Amino acid sequence: MIQLKDDHDNRGCLVGSCSLNCWAKYKISQKSIKLLKEIKNLKTEYDAFKEKTEAQPPRAVREIPTSSIVVGKIIKLNLEKVRGYLAGDNVSMVGIWGMGGVRKTTLLNEINNSLLGGDTNLGFKYVIPLVVSKEPQFEKLQKEISKRLGLPSNSEKSDIFEFLKNKDFLMLLDDMWKAVDLHETLGIPLPHHQSQRRQDRGQRCKHKVIFTTREDDVCARMKRPDKKIKVECLDGEEAWHLFKQHANEETINSNAGIKKIAMKVMEKCLGLPLALKVIGWSHVE
Repeated sequence: MIQLKDDHDNRGCLVGSCSLNCWAKYKISQKSIKLLKEIKNLKTEYDAFKEKTEAQPPRAVREIPTSSIVVGKIIKLNLEKVRGYLAGDNVSMVGIWGMGGVRKTTLLNEINNSLLGGDTNLGFKYVIPLVVSKEPQFEKLQKEISKRLGLPSNSEKSDIFEFLKNKDFLMLLDDMWKAVDLHETLGIPLPHHQSQRRQDRGQRCKHKVIFTTREDDVCARMKRPDKKIKVECLDGEEAWHLFKQHANEETINSNAGIKKIAMKVMEKCLGLPLALKVIGWSHVE
């Protein structure tokens, strides 16, 4: 900046030549443009550094939207059972299984949301929900895990392992169609990787996994889960309640004949929540 000022002050002392004076002005303007670019680059670097250093760490749990309509007695009972497993030290992996449409995903989401808040998260530093699906794309899942942990998107399996191995975390894996080696495919530390103890309390870290699947056989192949929970269809009372919530209850109750037909339709759903919702919606009119 000082050099630019000196050049500007001396611009008229160039042998009185107009052409030389114009040339001096041109050189000064070019230097100014270059300096301005450098200042902008420095500001961009500063802003990026500030954003990185001031970024808040990821929240332990992120809420997953659910509908209170589909949360019934069975979901609540299984939720309390799972929270008991999570609070203790003897259960590290839980397999939730049952036919399609019995609300396994709903249960998993309720488990996630029950851990919201510092007083209810059972000490987990990270709760990581993932949808595995029938044909898992492990690179995509790996990026989702990295994003959830606040790691660079190009993080490797080894980076995820090193980050999580001494931290309390819960993996929530939905819709698994086959057994998966979580350590080999995603870098997830499993319970037997808990040999190192935390320096703060001298205790083993909580490495816990809950997964859902349609097949009991998948549970058997997932490194022998400590506990299995079978999600059953609804009983008659809860099935009727769910059906009415999705149908037009006013119309159903307006006529004894209509109510009788509605109950027969409901019974054909065999307590399957998904069928009750779909059939209920189709009988709104």
